[in-house]
Amino acid sequence: MDIGNTFVKWRLRLPDGAVTDTQRSLIVSVDVLTDQLSELEGVTAVHLASVAGDVICDRVGELARERWGVRPKLAESQDCNDGLVNSYAEPGRMGVDRWLAMVALWQRERSAFCVVDCGSAITIDFVAADGRHEGGYILPGLRLMRESLLGNTARVGVESEQSGLEMLPGRHTSAAVHNGLNFVFHALGSTLSKRGERVHVTGGDGERFVALSGIGQYSPDLVLDGLQWVVS
Repeated sequence: MDIGNTFVKWRLRLPDGAVTDTQRSLIVSVDVLTDQLSELEGVTAVHLASVAGDVICDRVGELARERWGVRPKLAESQDCNDGLVNSYAEPGRMGVDRWLAMVALWQRERSAFCVVDCGSAITIDFVAADGRHEGGYILPGLRLMRESLLGNTARVGVESEQSGLEMLPGRHTSAAVHNGLNFVFHALGSTLSKRGERVHVTGGDGERFVALSGIGQYSPDLVLDGLQWVVS
């Protein structure tokens, strides 16, 4: 399970190593989520990555113990993993979602790469060819940018929701806000493309990033992919 700030995602790893399709649920009600999870049968272990608060993790833990008789194993960021080296002096302070995405890609690539996670926050991390994490960036996600702009700027108001990938300068405020957010992704992609690493993209707005930036391979489940290498 991957518990984020907006969505919870989960899938089953079967005895033969195959995995089921990923399911996901908006974090709007812990009760709805636990009802969905309680329908799963034959669970013998629960591997969990979370950047959310304790409430939802505690409820999932209760469900796992009561429904399946297992205690969830919680993933944590490490100082190293099979040649991948964390740059943080205190590795546990790195968001586990960032670490798991890098672990998954390191197992796949074994070469230099950049991973962009476009979720509630946008994180950008760089890994060198020898496995050293070179550092990263953390930015507000698109939804947070939009909410911050509209909530803290008295004379900026959006009269209608915009959709699509338009980036031309807007000729009314709604378009200017929407196109400006799209332009952020385009500008990030332009900068990253000059560095030369392979770019991998994940997160709820990842497909939008790939479309607007023109770079990157979209892999929606990198955090779940990384769990098998961190939790055993």
